[in-house]
Amino acid sequence: MFSLLAISFTVSNSLRVLFYLPQFYKFIKAEESLETHSLFMWISWIVANLTVAIYFFIDSGLDQKALLNFANSLMCCVGASIIIYKRAKYRPIELQDKTLFQDEEKHQ
Repeated sequence: MFSLLAISFTVSNSLRVLFYLPQFYKFIKAEESLETHSLFMWISWIVANLTVAIYFFIDSGLDQKALLNFANSLMCCVGASIIIYKRAKYRPIELQDKTLFQDEEKHQ
């Protein structure tokens, strides 16, 4: 029973690391500030994965459980970083466009 659980944990968490990649591709291709994506959620995943990784590391050393949770935490850091970058890049443009639109309404 334990080996089946260990295999399930390893396979599902290994796949989870890979399943971030399509989302990152969509993030990178987007030409907007990704406002619909919750930065708070990505940061909460970083904290959750990192906490579990540290727990496993303290409990049993740098084994596959700790490594997989560190890897998931790293992937969440990448996701959060892309969101922060996109917001910094596109938010000023979006705010500028809103300001322009509001200025045009005032002059009509």
